[in-house]
Amino acid sequence: MKKLNIIPLLSLFCFLFSCGDINDGQWFKDQVLDRRFASADCELDSESFSKFAEKDISEDIDCAYEQIDLLLDLTARENLNIPGKNISKKTLKSFLTQLLDDSDDIVDFLDPFFQFNSFLFNKEENYLVKSDLKSLRDLLIFFNKKSIQLNDFLDDEEISLAELSNNSLKFEKLLKETLLGSNNSFLEVMNRNKELRSLDLNKLVKNLGNLFDSKQLEKIDSLRFVKKIFFGGNDNELSNFELSEFLSDKIKDYSFLFYTAYKISDLKESDDLEKYKLYEDLLFASESLIKEEVETKEKLNLEDLVEVLGVFKDEILGQGSTLEVSKYKHEILRVKEIFIGNALQSFNTSDLKRIISEGKVVLDKFISFSEIYKANENYLNNHRGAISNPSLLNNPVDSKRFKEFGEIVKKQRYFKGSDVLAYYGNQRKRNLAGINEMGLFYYALEKVIPFYERNHPCDKKNQILVNKFTKEASRLELPDSYLCDREDNALTLKSGQLYLIIMDFKNLLYESKIVKKTREESSAENAASLPDLFLETANDNGKLEVAELSEFFSTLFSVIPMKDKVFSYFEDKCGVIDNIPEFGGNQVDVKCVRKHFLDVFENIYQENNKTFSYYDYMPKLKKVLKAQENRGDKHLNDKYVMLIENYSRGCGPYENIPYNSFDLVGMYTGLLNIEATMNKFDKNGNNIIDPDEAEETYEHFKPGLLNVLDGIAKKVPKQIFKFLLKYKRMPDPKKDWFKVLTTFKMPSADRETIVTILVGLQTVGDQKRRERQGDDYLSKGAFCQNRYKVKTLIRDQYECVVNDRQEFCN
Repeated sequence: MKKLNIIPLLSLFCFLFSCGDINDGQWFKDQVLDRRFASADCELDSESFSKFAEKDISEDIDCAYEQIDLLLDLTARENLNIPGKNISKKTLKSFLTQLLDDSDDIVDFLDPFFQFNSFLFNKEENYLVKSDLKSLRDLLIFFNKKSIQLNDFLDDEEISLAELSNNSLKFEKLLKETLLGSNNSFLEVMNRNKELRSLDLNKLVKNLGNLFDSKQLEKIDSLRFVKKIFFGGNDNELSNFELSEFLSDKIKDYSFLFYTAYKISDLKESDDLEKYKLYEDLLFASESLIKEEVETKEKLNLEDLVEVLGVFKDEILGQGSTLEVSKYKHEILRVKEIFIGNALQSFNTSDLKRIISEGKVVLDKFISFSEIYKANENYLNNHRGAISNPSLLNNPVDSKRFKEFGEIVKKQRYFKGSDVLAYYGNQRKRNLAGINEMGLFYYALEKVIPFYERNHPCDKKNQILVNKFTKEASRLELPDSYLCDREDNALTLKSGQLYLIIMDFKNLLYESKIVKKTREESSAENAASLPDLFLETANDNGKLEVAELSEFFSTLFSVIPMKDKVFSYFEDKCGVIDNIPEFGGNQVDVKCVRKHFLDVFENIYQENNKTFSYYDYMPKLKKVLKAQENRGDKHLNDKYVMLIENYSRGCGPYENIPYNSFDLVGMYTGLLNIEATMNKFDKNGNNIIDPDEAEETYEHFKPGLLNVLDGIAKKVPKQIFKFLLKYKRMPDPKKDWFKVLTTFKMPSADRETIVTILVGLQTVGDQKRRERQGDDYLSKGAFCQNRYKVKTLIRDQYECVVNDRQEFCN
């Protein structure tokens, strides 16, 4: 029933319950129906209240008022301790349930309605009092009118930044009128009774249970901590004084923050600089809303934060994310310690303001970089070479930010930003989003590195480090290669310190498919060697510096979203052969992946209304692979894939273990790093590192070689390097010394040569790890067998492709 006329309903109700036990048999007055029936003879549309913010329902509100007012006139005072006519929530629910076929929506609404009515008028929560009805009617009619106007500002249409700014001011004015502006406004009605009263937020969430689905209710409940941040006091109840003070004093910032946060996803494409300024304004507004209390008073605790991050996981991390935030309490506290200065499980006023302050620093950097980019846009977009002297750029900002911007555009080459991938070609393609992204990496690393330098200095005395960061072990014994003669306290890391970082964030690294369990030490060694082996910014000093790590993480974070898209391609092309959640989820056939590995780059994808192939971002790779394929040398492309697999993958290339998305991170990161190496040393762009270019390449690889060579080989690293280039393998110390010593000319090198060198260095490094770890060593084959619970590792014809040995090809 949608339309409700009170006359026949009351008559029926009177007949049914005149002798009942409701209200001790005195529920109705002992008199005939009042002549006021005539004036209340209206039909109430129960559906209209669901459109409260969409259309004028003042007539329905009036009708409800008249009918409820009449109902109270026709009944005895139910609670004699409450002055004036009153009716209980229980009685009203019974009345509606008996007389309406479709009463659920209205009955479900009564619990929060009665609670809010009690808070508004300071009355007994379970009773509705006749003397409050007129004020309640006037407030609802006023709210209905204002809600319609407010709703017009919160539609789904796209708006520009200018429109957002103008509308925000209009929204503020309208909100003031709604909450503060007249006798019927919310605060005026609430403040007529000056006594302290509170709204129980736990009960409110429970009372809303039937009005929202479980997911919506979970989100509402998780946000209760916001009350303590902005209103102060207890997070389980809201007093009328707290609400009145907040709305009276903070309405300007509150309306701006609410409207902007609500509409920000509807913004049309706009200038990045203006967007960053808008985000900065949002931070200032948030800071001003934080309740000024004792700095050490708890505003938020870790459980609150984990809960809200988990509930809003899809909104924060993207739809369908499987990341379980509750697993990373340790990592969250470590980040808090690094950036805020303490690892306490509570966040006080000072902590929250520090977080906002750090956010403002980042946005100030973004704004300054945007202004510099804008002042030099034509030059930065069109100049495809290196920028050797950034001080010649136009400078519209302070010297500190200009120097930071100059360091990035001078040292860095690969800017992803809003593109799907950085451009791996001889030319440089810069973009503002990519430069700002790199600025964020610099900022974060300039916080992270000093923290580990202070807590775990690189020192010969610290060969056994106390690892206070992990519960599994209290001591970590590190090899000599992880240590240094003395700590320089600069913005650099050694591999031992990187190992501790990996152990500190290992759970997150596992789930992000960056590090594999039991391979933490080898991951640290590989990550420590990558900058000096691959990166444009590397200076061959054997230390991990901010610029090198920024480039490394930029590449890694480019591969992670690429990995998901590419793995979907393989799932469609090859089919899913198994799903093993504990080992990375869906599995696809290894031979099928190898066969189509390079096809991925030709495949056409769509993202953000943009059509692209990954070859668009790797023109040099496309050129050489297509040339080999066109002249009938496709087996060379297969060999290249196998070499990358041998270097990058935990299980490969001969162990025919299925692929999962985890494996693709290493494979495509390795491929991009090899492209970066070719770009760095292939100065003339002919897709070959010529002998003169190989001389510079040797200096680049020399630290990595010296780290793995022993004995007499350590005395002749350049001869070893020449042998590697010429024969594409590490020399056999028993058979190859003559060849090593008589390789006089510096050979040229191609991609296959570079990856072969890496495979060779990795093989020697793995042997050293075997000697160092002894019984604790886990070979690649054993690792694969343990990981996939297989008894036999099946080898195949691809071993022949890699090694060119005839006996394996039969």
